[in-house]
Amino acid sequence: MVDIDCVNDEQERAFKRIIKDAETSNKSNPLVLFVCGQAGTGKSWLIRKIVNYIGDAHVIVAATTGFAAKNIGGRTIHKALQLNASNSNCDANDTVIVSKFLKLVIIDEISMCNAVLFERAEARIRRIMGNPDVLFGGCTVVLFGDLLQLPPVAGSWVFKSKLWQNHVQYVELEQNMRQQEDPVFAERLQRWRLGFCTASDERFLNELASLLPNTKWDSCVNNYLEHYDEEKNMMMLAWSNSATRKLNRMVTHKLFKQEDLYDVVHQTIMTTGTSTKTNRNVSFQVAKKSRVMIEKNIDSQLVNGQIATVNKIFCNDYQATQLELILHENKSVRILERIDSWPSTTPSTKTHVVGLPIAPAYALTYHKSQGQTLDKVFLLAYPCIPPGMFYVGVSRVRKSEDLHIMNWNACLAIKADPEAKAEYKRLRISIGKSPLPIFF
Repeated sequence: MVDIDCVNDEQERAFKRIIKDAETSNKSNPLVLFVCGQAGTGKSWLIRKIVNYIGDAHVIVAATTGFAAKNIGGRTIHKALQLNASNSNCDANDTVIVSKFLKLVIIDEISMCNAVLFERAEARIRRIMGNPDVLFGGCTVVLFGDLLQLPPVAGSWVFKSKLWQNHVQYVELEQNMRQQEDPVFAERLQRWRLGFCTASDERFLNELASLLPNTKWDSCVNNYLEHYDEEKNMMMLAWSNSATRKLNRMVTHKLFKQEDLYDVVHQTIMTTGTSTKTNRNVSFQVAKKSRVMIEKNIDSQLVNGQIATVNKIFCNDYQATQLELILHENKSVRILERIDSWPSTTPSTKTHVVGLPIAPAYALTYHKSQGQTLDKVFLLAYPCIPPGMFYVGVSRVRKSEDLHIMNWNACLAIKADPEAKAEYKRLRISIGKSPLPIFF
């Protein structure tokens, strides 16, 4: 008998359904289940409960981003399924280790998986199971996420795949656990997720924006620093990498004196035939007590998305060569060294990069924030940002008092992707629910 201390009935029903199928042997038609839920409905919590029950040896836990993978104790989908990150044509020729013990594959943040990658994953799981003629090799597969959050960075939506349309079943978690202390805010989030904004919502957002003397970036950064607390996970969120680089640079130069800053240099070596060209670039600067983010998976603790504070800097002529870091997650102390990687290889050119795999961590893109719970969020929410982006940003916090809006007319950024919304309606109707859960 399956017994688990679930927080609510929705989670318990989903848990029992997944466990029952995963524990069934020799399946010719395994369960392929999409567990959908808005931000804060306990999807990550449920994943951990499932893995703990079945056991690590019998589960592959994957996610579409390094951040999401870290949050659930898994790996990126490419690493977990041994997929070539740059060339899908290599899949059929790769050596794959067959597992006799695998019962379940979990993929989190499925909205950011494109249709081609989903089909590659299915083919790879057949090979891992050693059962090439059966859907997913007879392995139970559970997909977690929310189609009304962020889409794939490249390629078409995962639900455009025939594999999805023909085989994926649906269940939805609707009870919000993250914002349960602030039910009014939770209802606002439910509307914004669907792309709806009431007059009350518009007034609320503009009242938050009015707390700033103006909406210039310098004012936004000053507002962030007025609330800054080294012990809390608080972020400015912006749409583009160029915006976050600028914001991070502004915060760094307001927090630290120039004489306390050290250059983080990345050396790029491009080799074409017998010719080699080297470029050195100062990416950013750090000081003692700078907040940084790891940008590469180095070992089980130093993983992509890990936040840390710089405790000591080893340098050569004001260039940081090593950093002693205090990891926020467990307060452990680690030394981070410069590493080399080959991020780009073509038939004619190899690009070799040497540097410290970190970035400042005061401002993030919306993509890197998906899946996180933050103590405070400072949102740059311009009307031009893509659908789903605003909802992802505002839903990172538990209460409305932890939300800071840095520009006027943020209500114009409240949009839901029409294709994702149509698929969401189809899935809800397929299990007898109303097309949309509307809260006004």
